[in-house]
Amino acid sequence: MPENLIDLYYEKLYKEDKPGNTLTSFFCELFEQGRDRKLYMTFNKLLRLYGRDIIFFAITEIYDMENITIDNIYPLLAYVCRRRTQTKFGNTSVANFIDLTSEIKAREKLTEKAKNISLEDIPDPFAEEDNVSDTIE
Repeated sequence: MPENLIDLYYEKLYKEDKPGNTLTSFFCELFEQGRDRKLYMTFNKLLRLYGRDIIFFAITEIYDMENITIDNIYPLLAYVCRRRTQTKFGNTSVANFIDLTSEIKAREKLTEKAKNISLEDIPDPFAEEDNVSDTIE
C-alpha cells in the first residue's frame, strides 16, 4: 500500500475546503482510475452520511481487498462505511446520520448578524410601559 500517498491525502482532507474532491482524487489515484462526475457525487453523498474519516479509511480497506471490481463502487463503499460506523459507535437503531452542516452555517450567519447590531438598537426589556400593572394577583 502506498503509505506516502495515504499520508499526503489524509493531510489534504482537512486542509482543503472540498473533501469530496479530495476523496475522489485519492480514490482515483489509488486505483489508477480516471475521475468522473458520478464518482464525485458518490463521495459527496457518502460524506453527508458518514464523514471524512470513515470514508477515507473505508477506501484504504477496499484497496487491501482482493478480486474487487470498482465499476459501481457505491454499494461496496456504503457497506464498508456502515460496518466501520457500527464498530465505532455500536449497533445503533439510527439508519442515517443527520447532517448538521446547514444548521451550523445558519447559526454562524445569525451570530455574524448579531455581532453587527449595536446596543442602542436593542430595546430595553426592563423599561416600564404605561399599560403594565404593578400588582400581581
